[in-house]
Amino acid sequence: MAVKYYKNAYYAKVGGVSTTEMNCLEIDFLFSLGFQLNVTPPTFHAYCMYLQRGMLEFEYCNIQRTLRIHGCYASSPSGSSDEANSQNQQFAVCCTDNSV
Repeated sequence: MAVKYYKNAYYAKVGGVSTTEMNCLEIDFLFSLGFQLNVTPPTFHAYCMYLQRGMLEFEYCNIQRTLRIHGCYASSPSGSSDEANSQNQQFAVCCTDNSV
């Protein structure tokens, strides 16, 4: 797989700053990290899991919103929270699925 690299001038233009400012920001960033640019596998895995959970929550919220807009969820006549409990259980199962 070929990796494509861009110069700071490109990122500066996209970010709406000058190339000089981008270069200064890069230097500041590197010194802030102590030039330690490697990520350990456990740290990488932890952030991947964090991002996956966020994506699942976002997708779940969008699906639920869409279903409500289209009237797929009708409130129960007794006013109980069975629907909410069912949705929470579905979300819990979805978020604990290790296949994601």
